[in-house]
Amino acid sequence: KPFPQLTNGRANCAPSRCGRGILDVSRLSLATAAPVARGRAALGQTLTTTRGTWTSAPTAYSYRWVRNGRAIPGAYGTSYRITPADGGALIQSQVAGRKGAGSPALWRSSNGFRVPKIATGVRLKATPKKTRYGRTGSRLVARVSVAAGSIRGKVVFRDGKKKLKAVKVKNGKAVLKLSPKRLKRGKHAITATYVAAHPAFKRAKSRPVALRVR
Repeated sequence: KPFPQLTNGRANCAPSRCGRGILDVSRLSLATAAPVARGRAALGQTLTTTRGTWTSAPTAYSYRWVRNGRAIPGAYGTSYRITPADGGALIQSQVAGRKGAGSPALWRSSNGFRVPKIATGVRLKATPKKTRYGRTGSRLVARVSVAAGSIRGKVVFRDGKKKLKAVKVKNGKAVLKLSPKRLKRGKHAITATYVAAHPAFKRAKSRPVALRVR
């Protein structure tokens, strides 16, 4: 049918503004059954997809994979291998049936797989654990580990619930030097929490380290 022919009681488009064209519905393929993705939502595992069922006998199919609804660069086949960047995300395949050159892509999404976030860990060490107020301080070292991927982010040091400082992780560790007057006299429970720069990673909190200031 020639277009534009859009009206709401009055003409709201004109050929001089919208142009002319023909919508040839015989060149469209519509999905009557969605594609089905199969596999296991785990790091390193491969997901595969069917193409679904389409009208008008498509002559070709296009495939892509999306992460939280956004196309993943380079992921255009019938299979996809889960990477560290997918941690915590919903992964789906999308398929479009095409009929001839110039046929528009009407994408249809498959079922989704929620990938677990990547596990992390942090160990804290204080040297020395006993100090004298105004005379000696302590050195806190937090070492970070991840199940996969790169270690990028920060470590937040706390004295109980009180935040001491956030330190950027370098070469897998974060270091905080406490001055002789930083902590008051008494017993302190020091912890370190790793906060990754990428949302694909879990947060990790160390065990408390007892620090005594005399």
